[in-house]
Amino acid sequence: MREKEEIVDRSVGCVEPEIPKELQEDLSALLREEEAMIDRSALEPYRPIDLRELAEHFAPKYKRFIPGFVFNHFSRLLHLDEFNSEFEKTHYGTGQEFLSEIKRYLDLHLSLEGPGAEEMKNLTDRPVMFASNHPYGGPEGILVFEYLHRLYPRARLLVQSFLRFIRPFSEVCVYNKKDIDTLNRAADEKRPMYYYPAGFCSRRLKNGEIFDYDWKSSFVRIAKKNNMPIIVMYVHGHLSNRTLRLTRIRSALGIKFNIEAMYLPEEVFRTRGQTIHVACSHVVDPSVLTDDI
Repeated sequence: MREKEEIVDRSVGCVEPEIPKELQEDLSALLREEEAMIDRSALEPYRPIDLRELAEHFAPKYKRFIPGFVFNHFSRLLHLDEFNSEFEKTHYGTGQEFLSEIKRYLDLHLSLEGPGAEEMKNLTDRPVMFASNHPYGGPEGILVFEYLHRLYPRARLLVQSFLRFIRPFSEVCVYNKKDIDTLNRAADEKRPMYYYPAGFCSRRLKNGEIFDYDWKSSFVRIAKKNNMPIIVMYVHGHLSNRTLRLTRIRSALGIKFNIEAMYLPEEVFRTRGQTIHVACSHVVDPSVLTDDI
């Protein structure tokens, strides 16, 4: 019997968070100011992701030994046709337009709960540090940050450097393998940040419990140093049982290569049409943080 997989709740009548009308005009002006700083006049046309081209570039000696059906199989597995279509459509757009289009395309809905959901609306004039778990490896980040970027037009999302090729996404993200350097630079620029302190997707223990890796405390020290309020966010949900089992098997076999990463595009489409619930803590004032963190 196939194990039932819980994705996220389908809440009937769920009301998505709204930005107060009195803030919308000021935030729209700030967003236009940010976008005006980006020069799009000399953009090259979008170049679709093609596995054959990538193999030719990175492994030319081995490409001729790879059968065509292998390229076709992995192109379908990675949903390259769908991603290429969306990336091309948003290539000349703004970062906010990209986020909103992906949210629309996946038909994702956000439900913010907890005291921080309202308290964050009173902090739009300050750089806030948003720290969250990362259960789905992508779509929840797009959904949450789409809202945060509308509320905080100067906000930045810290992501892996391999996502640089998504041009409009690069306008609203920062990339660096050394997270603390990136956080420090963003903090120096007084930018709100959306950050995954664990650095990995949620995993499953042998007893079936879903857990997150230990959160790096660097974001707390940076928030204290730069007087940044902190809001902790918890996204409900987890990857599919298949992907979680594959992670456990890979770890048991001692394989370091992240095989399950190939299934993350499938996980993205698995959340289509869902309402993702996010719990937000009270705002943590940096003045209450101790120096020994």
